Amino acid sequence: MDTMPHWLHVLLWTAGELVFALVALPPYVFLVLPKCDAGALPGFSPLVANGVSPFLGAALAVLVVVAGLGLAFLLLRVVGRDKIVTDEIEMLESEFSMLDLVPVFAAAGFAEEFLFRVVCVDLLGPIVAAILFTAAHFSYWKQPYLLLSVFVLGLLLGGLYVFTQSLLLCAIAHFAYNMAIIGLLRSMQ
Repeated sequence: MDTMPHWLHVLLWTAGELVFALVALPPYVFLVLPKCDAGALPGFSPLVANGVSPFLGAALAVLVVVAGLGLAFLLLRVVGRDKIVTDEIEMLESEFSMLDLVPVFAAAGFAEEFLFRVVCVDLLGPIVAAILFTAAHFSYWKQPYLLLSVFVLGLLLGGLYVFTQSLLLCAIAHFAYNMAIIGLLRSMQ
């Protein structure tokens, strides 16, 4: 029986997500920043860069979330829940409240997007970044349809980043997707 307090589970899961930001920091500082103009911080522009309208950027972020959820819903309906949901996702769905998931998914949104979009897209391009994003979700290896969904989401988020150069928009979209997918799974039980 697990005797760890629930709040500690939430804290540890959140801290585990933030490890991605620590991994991203050295390549960002030593490989991404030297390629930029002095004082530029790629990904940390205001809401959007490249002269993109903030409204267009936000609309694209919503489209990314909706497209990702649409694919997840389709896969759940076509191949079934047992081929999509892992033990890890089942635990998040059943043992964590939506409020518990806010810090976990906020950390995941920021840290994973910092690594896979800001750093990897800049250094390797959006397709390789999506492949690495999928590989980072290696705990899903027994669920190929889930990995397909993760890869497509990685491509969509990579496209959003290429277009907007906004870590903030990508992190919000990632957070919203994660929260919505748990809500979707709970509604389909």
